[in-house]
Amino acid sequence: MTKNILNPKAQAEVPAPRVDPHVYEIGAAMFANAQQMASECDWLTATIDTIAKAREDYEGGPFAVMYKVMDKMDPEKIEALPDPDTDSGNNPGRFKVRTVNSKGKPVVKEYKYYYVLSDGLPCNIAKQQRIDMLELSMKDPVQYNVSSVSQDIKDMDVSRRNAEIGKLERALTTSRSNVLAAFELYFHIRAANSLPGVTVSVQYALSDDGQVLDGEDGRETVVDTGTKTPITITTTVKGRENKDTIDMSVGSFKKLRPAVAMEGKGTYDACINSAPTIKWGTYGELFDQTGG
Repeated sequence: MTKNILNPKAQAEVPAPRVDPHVYEIGAAMFANAQQMASECDWLTATIDTIAKAREDYEGGPFAVMYKVMDKMDPEKIEALPDPDTDSGNNPGRFKVRTVNSKGKPVVKEYKYYYVLSDGLPCNIAKQQRIDMLELSMKDPVQYNVSSVSQDIKDMDVSRRNAEIGKLERALTTSRSNVLAAFELYFHIRAANSLPGVTVSVQYALSDDGQVLDGEDGRETVVDTGTKTPITITTTVKGRENKDTIDMSVGSFKKLRPAVAMEGKGTYDACINSAPTIKWGTYGELFDQTGG
C-alpha cells in the first residue's frame, strides 16, 4: 500500500469530475456582463489612471474606486454586482468560460469578474491595444503584417518599446488589483455591518477648513490614507462605545470572518475574534479557516 502511495503509476486512475455544462453558460453570461458593465463605466478612467500613477498608495486606491462607484453607479446596479469571493450560483465573482486557445484547441479558462471589468474599461482597452501594437512592431515583418504599426512606434528604440510595454502592463496589473480590492472591501464592509453587534465606519480626511470629507452636503469623499488603520469597528451596545472600539488596517479587517462572527451571535467580541488563529506546531505551519 505504501509503495502505491509513493508511486502514482501504480495507483488506479481516478476519473476527472464532470462539470455541469450549465456552469459554462453562466460563466459566458458573467463574462459578457462584466464587459458590458465596463463599457458603461468610462467615468472610472480618470480614477484608474490616477491609481496607476501611484502604486505605493495601495490602500488608498481601493477606497478611491469604491467611492467613485458608489457615487456614479445606480444603487440597483451596485446591488446586482457579484461578490468577488463567490464561485457558484447565477451571479458568481469567479467563473469558467469555454474558449479556443492560440492553437485552435478548445480550453476552459477561469476568470474573475472584476478583472474582466477592469480590462474592459476604455482606458485599459487603449493600454492593451498599445501593448499589442508595440509587440507587433518587434515581430519579423516577413512572417507578420506590420503595416498597421504607427510611425512613432517604428521610430522608437527597441529598448524603449520594451520599457513602455512594461510600464503599460504594470498599469493594467495595478488597475486589476485595485478594482478587485475595492469590491472585496465593499462587500466585506457590508457583511461586517450586517452583524447586529457592531458598526463599521471609515475614517475620512479633513479639508483645509476642517470639514470631514465624507461625501455629505456636496463635499467630496476622501479617505484618510495617512493612517494605517482607516477602518473603525465599534460596538452597538449603548454605553460601551468608547471602550469597545478598535481601529484596523484594511488587511487586518479583511481577515475578519463575518459568517464565523454570526455563529457567536454577531457581537463585538465575536467579530474581533473571528480572524483565523495561528496554531504553533511544525515550523511555519498555519491552520487557516476561510469563511465569510
